[in-house]
Amino acid sequence: MKFPSEEGSECSSVTSESGPGSRGQAHTCHNSNNAALSLKSIFSELQEHRENLERMKDKLEGLKSLQQEVTYLSHALQEERFRCERLEEQINDLTELHQNEVENLKQTITDMEEKVQYQSEDRLRDIHEMLESCQTKICKMEHQQQQHQQYVTLEGLDNSNARALVVKLINVVLTVLQVILLLVATGAGIMMPFLRTRYSYFVL
Repeated sequence: MKFPSEEGSECSSVTSESGPGSRGQAHTCHNSNNAALSLKSIFSELQEHRENLERMKDKLEGLKSLQQEVTYLSHALQEERFRCERLEEQINDLTELHQNEVENLKQTITDMEEKVQYQSEDRLRDIHEMLESCQTKICKMEHQQQQHQQYVTLEGLDNSNARALVVKLINVVLTVLQVILLLVATGAGIMMPFLRTRYSYFVL
């Protein structure tokens, strides 16, 4: 705040004058100077308060922006927590599903192993039964052969002459059979072209 210079000059001129009539004027000038000083101090205090208010306003704006950032971060953290919870639930569901599938596969493999083992045991049992049946048949045949040999022996084929005669008869019979088979094969070889020609004629 500025004060007019004329008032200061008047006060200085008044104070420079001497005389009893100038005391009242000097007192008035002194009071005006005190009022000016008090106004100046009040103005400076108001200016300081204004500056303090501006600083407080800036701080308040900073606090508001900080509060907004904190609120934004709080919302972001809350959303991230919800997302993590959803991911955790999905992971738990997938883990449980994977465990169930693994258990089902284990059970399926166990069932297949039991089935294969049962079938293998059945096959082995059948093979053993077949082998036992063959062994029994072989034993029966050997027993029958032994009985037949004993029967032939009891019929009088003990001497060498009878055995030689039987062997000769068997050889003769085999020779006759071979001749018959040879004749049949030769006749079939001779007749086969005629039969083929006749068959092709009928087909055409």
